[in-house]
Parts: sequence; structure tokens; C-alpha cells
Amino acid sequence: TSPVFDFFAELSEVAFRVVADNYVTDDSGTGVVQCAPSFGEDDYRVCSDANIIKK
Repeated sequence: TSPVFDFFAELSEVAFRVVADNYVTDDSGTGVVQCAPSFGEDDYRVCSDANIIKK
């Protein structure tokens, strides 16, 4: 498959990740959230565990 928009196609292997954690559920919304590791404890932990940021 190919993306609808190719704005970031050259970065697709390194720029985007999908990670999961138990604090996100789909019972009150889409189940999709953005992560801001500098501004949230859960976001920091999830990004750190997924090696998106360094501790």
C-alpha cells in the first residue's frame, strides 16, 4: 500500500511508530493518542520504553 499523501514518505521507516500501553483504551474515543514525552509522565514512560527517547 502507499500513503494517501507523500509528505513524509522518505521518513516512513524512522519517523512514525505505533506503540501501545494500558492507559489508552477505545471505550471512550478512538483509542489513538499523541505522545508528548516532555509533558506527560505516561508519555515519557511509553516513549522511553519504546526507545523513542533516551532516558
